[in-house]
Amino acid sequence: GVVETTLELGVWDDGPGFSLDAIPAGHGLDTLRQRLEAVFGATAGLTVDRREEGTMVTIRLPLSILGEGRP
Repeated sequence: GVVETTLELGVWDDGPGFSLDAIPAGHGLDTLRQRLEAVFGATAGLTVDRREEGTMVTIRLPLSILGEGRP
């Protein structure tokens, strides 16, 4: 059968940091977030986690993996 899972890709920035709220609508990461949700649905997304040491940006994508015995 098909196994549903999620792939997460993270990028760490050790600079002064930023938040998703500070990004203008329709630009950069906001556009990427909208496209991910439009193409992959609610299980996809983009998060920005600001910490004292920097910022982690994570992209989440749904994956479907065919189980053994399937073409």
